[in-house]
Amino acid sequence: MKFAVVVAISLATAGAYAQNYPARTVRIVVPYAPGGNTDFTARVIATKLADVFGQQVVVENAPAARPTSAPSWSRRRRRTVTRC
Repeated sequence: MKFAVVVAISLATAGAYAQNYPARTVRIVVPYAPGGNTDFTARVIATKLADVFGQQVVVENAPAARPTSAPSWSRRRRRTVTRC
């Protein structure tokens, strides 16, 4: 019985396709000043992610933001960024 349910669900969802991820520019928020080790590491990772995703990856430095508040800071921030 369980097998029949699994087969039915698989056939019902066989035509569903996921959308391409990421659909827009990826942003990495670095809560420290530019030029440090964290910034350098984020830019290296951004370059590799851009190759993997085939999408632009942007590194934003937010020295005023604490590491714990970086996600909320990035939602309120205007789109002034440094592009990799």
